[in-house]
Amino acid sequence: MNETNGKSHETTDGLVEFDAFVLVVEDNPVNLEVAQSMLEFMGCRVDSAQNGVEAVEKAAKDPYDLILMDCHMPEMDGFEATRLIREKEENGEGGGQRHTTIIALSGDADILESGNYLTAGMDDFLGKPYDIKELCTMMGKWLPRGKMSIDLTE
Repeated sequence: MNETNGKSHETTDGLVEFDAFVLVVEDNPVNLEVAQSMLEFMGCRVDSAQNGVEAVEKAAKDPYDLILMDCHMPEMDGFEATRLIREKEENGEGGGQRHTTIIALSGDADILESGNYLTAGMDDFLGKPYDIKELCTMMGKWLPRGKMSIDLTE
């Protein structure tokens, strides 16, 4: 895979386009397809995992700029997957000298209030369902970017 610099640039039609490699970890096929479509529309290269086990394996092999991590999945949930990814980063495994931004995804507002996602090592929270503007705002918060030309105030 090609390494990215996590930058964005403005397209000719005024939309923000991110030069980022994003891992979407989601067990629901519809949610996965929607997230992938929005990210690809914003110019991202997208990879996917259907559970935490796959996410840990992929994060150890590829240098993602950002990971969107569902919190509740079979086999291994997003909290445990994030703890293992952080452990590998701290131990220098898989080129672990970096800190990959991990965004918690959940429709459960209690996760936001409890702060469990922060305790697990996630960097931020995006509530489901989310739209492209919310996703773009979140990515702009965590990825280096140029001028954002999309109106995110509506």
